[in-house]
Parts: sequence; structure tokens; C-alpha cells
Amino acid sequence: MRNLPGAIGAAIRHFWVVRGDQGQRQGERTGAKDTGNRALVTGGKQMTGFVDLFTRLIELSLFNFAASLQGRIRTTVKRLQR
Repeated sequence: MRNLPGAIGAAIRHFWVVRGDQGQRQGERTGAKDTGNRALVTGGKQMTGFVDLFTRLIELSLFNFAASLQGRIRTTVKRLQR
């Protein structure tokens, strides 16, 4: 990932924006609203920025591991063919 600090910053911004929006939107349809800070987090979407970031990091790690493994297998096969 070329811009990890930027991706982390985007995940943090996403957390705070969505958290605030969830608190404002809760109870629009039903009128029922949780008390305190619970209203901000019960929507469950505030962490999706971090989930997306971690998913991308894991995908990149697995891709890099597979690429290095493929190189090792080729080297081993070439050595065995000699």
C-alpha cells in the first residue's frame, strides 16, 4: 500500500463522520432514540473504514506471500530438474 498514513486517516475520518451521522439519524422512523453515546454506535457502520483497510492489508500480504512462494517453488523445481 503506497499511502498507508493516508488510508489510516481516511478510516479515522470515516469513523467519526459515520458515528455522528448515526447519532443524528437514529429514531427518524420510529422516534425511539438511545440515550447518551449509545445512539452514536448502535448503527454498526462506524467501523467499516477500518474493516476495509484491514481487509486490503491482508489481501496485499497474502498476494506478496503467494508471489514469494511462487518464486521459491520455481527455484526449487529448477534445482530439482538439474
